[in-house]
Amino acid sequence: MGKIHYIGWYIGEKEVNRYSGNVPAALKMHYMASKLSATGKQVFIYSMARRINTGLYRRHESSEKDFPIVYSSGYSSDNKFLKRLNAFIQKWDFIYYILFSVKPEDTIVLYHSVSYTHYLSILRKWFKRHVILEVEEIYGYAAQGDNEHSLKLEFRSIPKMDEFVLINDYLRDEFNLPKEKCVPCYGVVNIPDRTADRFNDGKIHVVYAGTIEGRKQGAFLAVETAEYLPNNYMIHVLGFGKEEHISYLKNRVKEINEKKGHEVVVYHGFMSGRELDEFLFKCHIGISTYVQRDVFANNSLPSKILTYMCHDLAVVRGTASAFKMMDISKFWTLYSNGTPEDVAKAIIHARVPEIGENTQYLLSCDKRVEQFLKRYC
Repeated sequence: MGKIHYIGWYIGEKEVNRYSGNVPAALKMHYMASKLSATGKQVFIYSMARRINTGLYRRHESSEKDFPIVYSSGYSSDNKFLKRLNAFIQKWDFIYYILFSVKPEDTIVLYHSVSYTHYLSILRKWFKRHVILEVEEIYGYAAQGDNEHSLKLEFRSIPKMDEFVLINDYLRDEFNLPKEKCVPCYGVVNIPDRTADRFNDGKIHVVYAGTIEGRKQGAFLAVETAEYLPNNYMIHVLGFGKEEHISYLKNRVKEINEKKGHEVVVYHGFMSGRELDEFLFKCHIGISTYVQRDVFANNSLPSKILTYMCHDLAVVRGTASAFKMMDISKFWTLYSNGTPEDVAKAIIHARVPEIGENTQYLLSCDKRVEQFLKRYC
């Protein structure tokens, strides 16, 4: 029976102080690793996470409770030239691993990146291996002003893989992929035990949880929205950011409350873990007010949305053309213009789900991913 090689920027619990990486990506990889383990096959993880200490480092093997991990060689530095050296070293370490550690009967599950998906698409011309590609976003759309070179590489290399775990349903049609070879995996389905009841004070409680940055982004739009809501609505803002942004936000909260004549918006500071879970359970609606370009929103899905749904909150977010093709969007209330008035209207029209409604849907999605991986791994 073949093995599964899961390749990406994974960081095991034993190595969190030695390697750096993208937190949302690491959380998604931990989730996917658990789904791969559920197939019953032996899972090996190959990680390109970067060592924190500066300098050259060699390939390192570690072992977690469920699977062994191989961390690639590399060179850790903030110097522009040495970053290129690191990319070169990791590229050849990756190629060496594919050629000498992955047997013909094994399955590769690759966390998509522009470079490594491209490398693997070339390698497969000479060394045929079964590959499932996990696509979390299209990176050519991520930057302001589309990256034409990245987009060309992605559109050329992604369809060359065998099966696909996609962040949303839209990507399947955008890349003209066979329906039976794709499964949407919207994010980490992590449903905590409910430890708190919803607020029962006659008000609808709306929460924004996320970073606080700029003066016209996410948290600030949420605050401004409070001015246009009826008196039986309350906006809660949770998050962290630069001191100058926090100070500005607090001042706007004070000004809006004074203008309304009573408290309609509250800034609570940063919450995490059980404290965050309990607060989200108390609320009715979660809002995602970060301004996204349509093309980027079509090709990604913020982890915040899944967090809200895992706590049985109604979701209010900006619209995008691809949402009509996403099954999960039936649980959202969408706004178009991104003005405080527009967001407020969407909040007022949002239907608060029954407790368990969202989570039952997410569990069915979770089961679908497990079945897909068992079929193709």
